[in-house]
Amino acid sequence: MKQVLLLWSALSCGSLLAATPVNMDVNGKVVIGESGPSMQLQIPQRDWGNSSSGNVDLEATGLPEGETRVYFFSQEDVRFAYGTVKIAAKEKNSFSYSVRLDGREDYASAGVFISVELPVKYAGAAIVGSDGSRATIPVDFDRDKPYGLYNAELRSVTIAAGTPDELRFDWPGTMNVYVQDNRRWGPNFSIRISSIGETAKIVKGDRRLFSLDVTLPGESAVKAGKLCVVNRNDKWLPIANHKTIEKGSALDLSESGIFDAPAGKHGWLRNEKSHLVFERLPGRVQRFYGANMCDTGAFLGRRLADEVVARFVRTGYNAMRIHHYENWVAD
Repeated sequence: MKQVLLLWSALSCGSLLAATPVNMDVNGKVVIGESGPSMQLQIPQRDWGNSSSGNVDLEATGLPEGETRVYFFSQEDVRFAYGTVKIAAKEKNSFSYSVRLDGREDYASAGVFISVELPVKYAGAAIVGSDGSRATIPVDFDRDKPYGLYNAELRSVTIAAGTPDELRFDWPGTMNVYVQDNRRWGPNFSIRISSIGETAKIVKGDRRLFSLDVTLPGESAVKAGKLCVVNRNDKWLPIANHKTIEKGSALDLSESGIFDAPAGKHGWLRNEKSHLVFERLPGRVQRFYGANMCDTGAFLGRRLADEVVARFVRTGYNAMRIHHYENWVAD
């Protein structure tokens, strides 16, 4: 890679008393304020087990201000789509957000939508649709109640939480708006904004545009940030990180004798004088070194799973913690 791409875009929105920063990171995620609401295009896989939300394309250089290019990938690490993400200042206290999606491979997803995440402080806020419909985000979380809070076809939606937290989202035409209580998984709520009748499948050669305008309360001055490209020179050199260990190299620990497959062949582990010992190998102290596989990381496709296991073994990992797997196997 001859260039390193650094992208930072910022809009300053808010009242005359206090400006609210609006920042877009290199992955196309926009955050309003300090740890405030955020938005990003989401493409979850068909069974909702994993969601691709964009990763910066480091080869995309020479982009205009307020713009970044991202790619979306599957659990098998296939880049099935690219997206050009833009934020631009509008009049007074508003800005526009858009993603132009370019399908590169066929991919069966559960949907394609702009996801707006609201922090838990929005509990108690009113959801007001352009058709006059209303709902309230509950203050208290009840696991036994449906997590779908609101579903309507609208031209805009307002989250009325009182100044300075009120937000209004507008878009061209009529879109489907679905509001969900995410507190069974994390401290936030989400608004999914998607085209009515939009096909969930990404098709090679498919091109789509997703856009909306966001309005904040009060007057504001909006300013876009700048794109910075660092070229390779005598002070800046690229680092080739292949993230793996060559088989048979000096760093390959797969033949070090610490592995004895299959796991469990020596029975249960037990405590023997404050040491870990297998029940069928008494007196032989065992040591474990491994990694944590969390959420969807525990449910990889076959090809990627084989690659990860090979990498772990060569690294010398003989243990793995499977963390938060229950979120994906049970409701």
